[in-house]
Amino acid sequence: MSYNIGDYLISTCFDFGGHDIGVKVTHDGYSHWFDASPVRDLNIAHPGYTLLAWAVDADKAKHLEGIQNEYTLKAPVPEEGLRKIREELSPRYWAGEPADDSILDAILEPIFWEHVAPYLSPPVTR
Repeated sequence: MSYNIGDYLISTCFDFGGHDIGVKVTHDGYSHWFDASPVRDLNIAHPGYTLLAWAVDADKAKHLEGIQNEYTLKAPVPEEGLRKIREELSPRYWAGEPADDSILDAILEPIFWEHVAPYLSPPVTR
C-alpha cells in the first residue's frame, strides 16, 4: 500500500487493548488496518531499527515490509461512511484543518469491531 500524499483519503490511529492500530481509507472504498505493535516492540528491542531500515538497510526494510503485510487487514467502508469521508473529512484532512474525530470514529469503529478486533493476537473485546 502506498503512503504517498493523496494516495489515500484519510488516515488515523487508535489504541485498542495495547495494540497500536493505524488505519488508512483508500479511494477504492477500503480501510487498511495495520497493527503497529510488532514494529513498536521491534524498536524497543532494537532502538533505531525502523530508521536504519528505511535509510540504509535493504534487508531491514524488507523485514518491515513483511511485518506490514502480515499485520494489515483490509475491510470495506460502508457507502454512507465513505461518502462522508470523501466529501467532508478528506478535504479537511489534506488541507490540514482540524478534524471532527467523532465523525470518523463513528464510521471506523464498527468496522474495527467486526473486521479487525477478532483477528488481532490476542483478540480485542469491547
